[in-house]
Order: sequence, then structure tokens, then C-alpha cells
Amino acid sequence: MIANLQSGIATDSGETLYTSEERDRLFSRETSLSMKTPYGTVGMGRFGTLSGSVGSYSMWAGWADPFGTAYLDAGIQATMYGFGRADNSIAYLSPTINGWQFGAMYSFDATDGGFNVDYDSVDAGDKNRLANVAVTYFGERFAMQAAVEQIYWENHDAYNVRMDDTTDVGLSMQYDFDWAKIWLTGQYMKNAQLFGNHSVLMDLQGKTSLNNDTGEGITGYALAAAMKKSVGKNDFLAQVQYFDGKYDYSTTAEELDMQRYVLSLGYIYNLSKSTWFYTVASHSWGGGDWKDDRVEELGMQDRVNRTVLQFGINTRF
Repeated sequence: MIANLQSGIATDSGETLYTSEERDRLFSRETSLSMKTPYGTVGMGRFGTLSGSVGSYSMWAGWADPFGTAYLDAGIQATMYGFGRADNSIAYLSPTINGWQFGAMYSFDATDGGFNVDYDSVDAGDKNRLANVAVTYFGERFAMQAAVEQIYWENHDAYNVRMDDTTDVGLSMQYDFDWAKIWLTGQYMKNAQLFGNHSVLMDLQGKTSLNNDTGEGITGYALAAAMKKSVGKNDFLAQVQYFDGKYDYSTTAEELDMQRYVLSLGYIYNLSKSTWFYTVASHSWGGGDWKDDRVEELGMQDRVNRTVLQFGINTRF
């Protein structure tokens, strides 16, 4: 048996992360209980999805780029979608056989406490349910991860209309050459509720300049190519990303034609296996309706066009 309790704390304010107005909980990153057997591992609780990069059951995004879906826009989270953490979940990971592993996950209510809902009086149609499957292969030089995620959004009176169900399909491959390691990653998303810093659920609640009255999310595809070169204790990282999609948010206004381009460079000096210095720079810009005056009109310029420089030290306890 394995018990995993993780809490996220903001270092600048001391506040607990990953909470909501309706639920302030201590172990907000992960609260899970798992049983490991020769036939696989079964877990229950709150944890990251198989498609995500956080938690005990991550099987896709955490491997899909050398930046580890971190450093703001530098990782693939700048152009690709993932639900994140899910409450009331059950997951299964198979044993690893000849490098292959399979995983399956289902959440009976992925955002329990996200709204002020009397959960004892609502049926399954009033809860955000999530299904997720993934498969991975890790060989001596070649590795591959693939995942499919489906989200069934709740009926809630906070929204103008019900959010259409979300589907995302991702595939990533890596090959370790003698001179560098290469990543190729792609994802298709349909009705995604979050892209970069833009939340479709906020649009559905009428809290942004984009008042969503169709229930549709962001649909499109993303591609990324990356490399990592290690020299002694030094790691040099580079990645280029591209997203192309549409957002048909209004029954009266024209749909948004959305493109985003991201370039990223990184340098890591490894003091040890658990501590490292990092410097990461990224530059992103939009295309289609995500550029120039149109982005400013929508009040979205800070979510699309930006240059970011980050540096610091990371350590694992």
C-alpha cells in the first residue's frame, strides 16, 4: 500500500495552491491511496491525469518535451492541452512488459468543490467526469508515449450554456542519438476548455470580453520539435512549437482563427541529481486573429504575445 499526500505552497505568500473559493484543502496537489501488486497498480483519490505531467500516474505530457511542461511558455503547455488534476478518481497502471506499459483512469467528479454545488442532490450529468487511457514504451534509445483523454462537462447554471465535451489525443516520440536527444510531439484537441492562459469556462460565465453562448471550446492541433544536448553537468535545451485552431464562441460574431508560435532556449547546470540551476528564455507570438489590433481588442495580448526570461535554482527533497 502507498499513501501519497502532497500540498502546494506559494513561496512568496505562503498560500495553499490548487484550491477554490468553495474548497480550501491542505493536500491540494495529490491525495491518493494505491495498492501495488504483481499484476499492476490500482490507485484512488485526487491526482494528475494520465495525459498530464503531475502526480503518480503521469504517462504522457511529463515525457513529451525536455522542459517537462514547466517554465511557463517554454514547455508544451504553451500550445497543448491537459486537464491537470482530477478528484474522485480511480486509476490502473499495468506492469511493464518488454518496455511497454498501459494505463487507464476514470474520474466520477473531476472538479469536486469547484463550484458551490450540493453534490448529494445532483446526478452524474451535473458532474465533470473524465476518462483517460495511455500507453508508453521505453527502450534503450527510442521511447514513445500516447494518450487519449475525454472530459464530460457538467450542467451548471453558472454557464451561459453547457460546455461541449472535450477530447484530446497526444503522441510523443524521442530518440537518443549519440550527439543529442530529439523529441517530436503532436496533439489534436477538440473543444478544449483551456489554452495557454485563456479559459473557455470563464467565457461561458460571461467574465471575459469573449461571451461564449455556443458551448464550444478551442479545436485544433499542435506540433513541437525539441532537442537536449548534455555535456558533463551542463544541459542545453531548445524547442519550437506551433498551434493552429479555431474558437467558435459566438452565435453572432465570427469565429476566431488562432495560431501561436513559441521558441524556447534553456540552460541547466546540475549540481547533483536533486539540485540544479536553470536559465530559460521563451518568445511567443500569435497569428490569424491572435495578433495585432485583434488581440488587443479581445484583451488577450498578455496571453499570446510575450517574451519571458526565467532563472533560479530547483531542488527535490
